Amino acid sequence: LTHSLEVAQIGRVLARALRLDEDLTEALCLAHDIGHPPFGHAGEKALSAAMVEAGGYDHNAHSLRTLARLECPYPAHDGLNLTFETLEGLAKHNGPVASPNWALSEIDAALLTPAVASAYQQALKQMQQWQPMRHVAELPDWNPGAARRAALLLIEHEAAERWMFDLSHHRQAFSEPLIKMLEFGRNASTDQLDKARVVVAKAGQALRNALTRIDLIVAPTTPQNAFRFDEPPPANQADFTALANFAGCPSISIPCPVPAGVLPVGLQLISRPGTDNWLIDIAGIIEHQLTK
Repeated sequence: LTHSLEVAQIGRVLARALRLDEDLTEALCLAHDIGHPPFGHAGEKALSAAMVEAGGYDHNAHSLRTLARLECPYPAHDGLNLTFETLEGLAKHNGPVASPNWALSEIDAALLTPAVASAYQQALKQMQQWQPMRHVAELPDWNPGAARRAALLLIEHEAAERWMFDLSHHRQAFSEPLIKMLEFGRNASTDQLDKARVVVAKAGQALRNALTRIDLIVAPTTPQNAFRFDEPPPANQADFTALANFAGCPSISIPCPVPAGVLPVGLQLISRPGTDNWLIDIAGIIEHQLTK
């Protein structure tokens, strides 16, 4: 505990000096070692040796599992409802988590609502039965929240440039939320815009690289199932669909089978640029197999 408090104090000072997110930094510092077993790193090595047949033990991975799966204070979902940036920061506080694989699969599932995670896994299981070819595509430069926000900043900036005259002379034609978005984009610095372009470009390149090794990416369309018309759209609803836009890849969403009474869940299929017709054909086949 003393170590984590010291790390948090140093981390906040550094974040302030570098003009980074102080709250996120402090959260990462305080939680970075909660996955440690008794006796610290010595205990971790002993556990890893004892659990070698079960995939080993890694305290970073167990931190993720604790925060995203084991701690369940909310009745509607597992985990502590932390942001993607918090979970990613904990996973990489002393380097990326490459193993054990159970931690990575559980943290991926934690980004989805239970209904979507269940429907998605069931769809993959059905597809595996009739087409037993499956490969996990790694997208190392894709950070859903950061990529979406970066793209939104670029869109807001371009829109502000396009509508600058109207925004100045016909302000009453714009809603207040839209005005705020356009002004935010207009006030973005060159450095912010350059960084945003890099984030979007890396996310798109990662997808195109993955599609040189595989033919089709199957993912949930959104992290949550359909929302009611009288509810505001979830902030992260475009996190998965935006990826295809960044890469210039064709994508299509088909219904994912769900139990009666559950709001719809979408299954997104993404293929290489220029394979639009093939994607439409394969989407029809997959939809038929999932719903027959």
